[in-house]
Amino acid sequence: MTRVLITLALSLVVAVRGLSQPQAERQEHIRRLVAELSWNSVVEECNWFWNVHVAGEAADKLIEIGKPATDQLIQALRHHEKAVAAHLVLCSIWAEEASANCSGFIDDVHGVPFHYQFGQLRFTSDSRVQKTLDRQMLVAVERSWITFVQANSKRPAG
Repeated sequence: MTRVLITLALSLVVAVRGLSQPQAERQEHIRRLVAELSWNSVVEECNWFWNVHVAGEAADKLIEIGKPATDQLIQALRHHEKAVAAHLVLCSIWAEEASANCSGFIDDVHGVPFHYQFGQLRFTSDSRVQKTLDRQMLVAVERSWITFVQANSKRPAG
């Protein structure tokens, strides 16, 4: 009987390790993709109308991964170099639910620098060079996403 219990316990440990390994690999993959985000992932362009969006292989892969990348993208909101790209990726992932965080406007009437606002995130076309993202604003954006995700994530029936 003891031998059977030990065998079952060892089988359970091996099974749990086997299940957690792909999850760990996935999280590491997401971490590497988030590490690649930067101001270079933020594209400003004019296609009849002026717009700003996120682009690049890392951003595209994170959007494809979807909601499982959310936690690491929210952490990236703390970093000036990654915040705008992370916010725009989150907006793409949560497009159907996140209108308050992502609706915005572009003030391109008053000339350069253009002013952008997406929810609480505000920046200009000069922000990448001048590093003008306000620290308190980034904290507010991060809190906004945390609150939003907690309210909109599927919870198991209890």
